[in-house]
Amino acid sequence: MPGSATSSPTSAPKPLTGPLTVGILTYNRPEALLECIRHLEQQTRKPDALVIWNNGIAGRVQEAISCLAVSFPVRIVDSPANLGPTGGYHELVKTILDNPEVTHFYLIDDDCFMAPDNLRLIEEALLADSGGRIAAIRGLHPKEIQERGKQHTPFTTNSAGWCGCLYRAEAVRVVGGPIRDLFFSYGEWEWSTRLRWHGWVLKAHPQAHFEFLTDEDERGRNLRGASMRNSHHRISYFKMRNATYMGLYLPHMRIPCSWFRRAEIFIGQLWLSPDRPRTFRALSLAMKHGRMKKLGWVDVEALTAQAVTAS
Repeated sequence: MPGSATSSPTSAPKPLTGPLTVGILTYNRPEALLECIRHLEQQTRKPDALVIWNNGIAGRVQEAISCLAVSFPVRIVDSPANLGPTGGYHELVKTILDNPEVTHFYLIDDDCFMAPDNLRLIEEALLADSGGRIAAIRGLHPKEIQERGKQHTPFTTNSAGWCGCLYRAEAVRVVGGPIRDLFFSYGEWEWSTRLRWHGWVLKAHPQAHFEFLTDEDERGRNLRGASMRNSHHRISYFKMRNATYMGLYLPHMRIPCSWFRRAEIFIGQLWLSPDRPRTFRALSLAMKHGRMKKLGWVDVEALTAQAVTAS
């Protein structure tokens, strides 16, 4: 876990000569995963290896991709439990970096589909970083393409995230990966902030695009299936708990997760809630648990249902 900004990019960066490994996090969405891998196979710069971390039903990924022919080796790891996106990416990154030869790796969700030149463009940009200060370069999702898509050179950004992003393994080995027990919310934000806190630079490549499915479009609903995002009080709990914990205990997050920011989250989540008594209970528990450093998965449905019924 990060403490103070003591580490910084090395003056003589390690050359990015190792295999380009891609990591996909998936959760019970076999059709979306298949589509994601097909887009990976269509890349002009194909990966040297693929690692899939399966947060869902054990064996389901192996069954889903058994008929799919790809030109790179695939490793599937079945998680013992659903670790959420942050926990899943923590384990996925750790698994990838267990191979000491890996010098750079690309992460993407199972419901995000890359344009054919995505990997080539991002890898070329990272290889061009002779100073070795860039920790990560990401592509643009559809909401950003209209705004920045006409540019040609990578630009500095505050957020790398773990979807459609190529990471320098050296930076992650120094600073660490996502915090496993944040479980659902703000894991990308914390990780990006920590990398910048330690002196690394994050970039976005305006010509590297990927498609991001949402619950709002029919194709997204069909491929993604049920989403936790449909449960407002659960989202509220994890956002409030993680923001409270980070603001109190992580030095690099104290300003981003100040008391004012946490108040904004509390008021905003309550204001938008379709079930305010349950959301209020979820938010109250979240602040308590954050102060207690109680992280990981919590059965928010059961806790808030009991509270509402008792009242």
